[in-house]
Amino acid sequence: MDPKDVEKYICSCHYYGDQPITQKMYICKTCNMDAGAFICDHCSKFCHSGHVLEEVGVFLSVCSCGHGSNNYFCFLQNKVPEMEKIPLDQNRQCTFLRTGRHFIPQDIVLCSTCGMVPGDCMCVPCSVMCHLGHELGHRGHSDSAYCDCGDSSSSFPDCHIIPTNIPPPIPLCYNTYSSFVDEHHLKAPEFKHCQNCDVDVCIVCAEHCHKNHELIDSNSSKCDCASSEVKCPIMASIEPAA
Repeated sequence: MDPKDVEKYICSCHYYGDQPITQKMYICKTCNMDAGAFICDHCSKFCHSGHVLEEVGVFLSVCSCGHGSNNYFCFLQNKVPEMEKIPLDQNRQCTFLRTGRHFIPQDIVLCSTCGMVPGDCMCVPCSVMCHLGHELGHRGHSDSAYCDCGDSSSSFPDCHIIPTNIPPPIPLCYNTYSSFVDEHHLKAPEFKHCQNCDVDVCIVCAEHCHKNHELIDSNSSKCDCASSEVKCPIMASIEPAA
């Protein structure tokens, strides 16, 4: 990919920051996405290239990729040299983010500059972006490997494409995406019953709108925070930007 072609991919967080906006959202089935986490159109195409993606719909949300997640790295908000060298039909994320220290079949590379020996390895994206200018071995395939570059406990230099300093997620009520849950088999959050307000609420509203209230577990699948005495401050404070 020509570096100039990268410029046409812009995360929605670039324009709106952490402001929730009405936009087309996706889930990435390759990455370990948390309940209520979605990614914008351009992050789905660039940051999650080569992944199994599903378009969910258009609704009020914030791109969790651009905002920051421990589960995937946003290349559009955090430019990395040589990131355009990964084709749009191939994985761009460090594989350690989804495997941890679990061994999986994958293509691997060794770095002589960093002292890697047989038994050590890194994933292809790390060989391109983290070990630029190093003496690398030939790309090969292993039936059982995980990326030592992405493992912060390894003796190798820090990985350039592992997320760091991740902010807390933007609180959004379950009602912003609840209509898509059954159709797309989305992860539903926990629910609590607020004994002070006598309503069932999603875990996000429980932690933000009903903080310091008496809460117990609930089997509900509907958030009634907006009908409670507190009138869901989360949703009331949102001024859609688009």
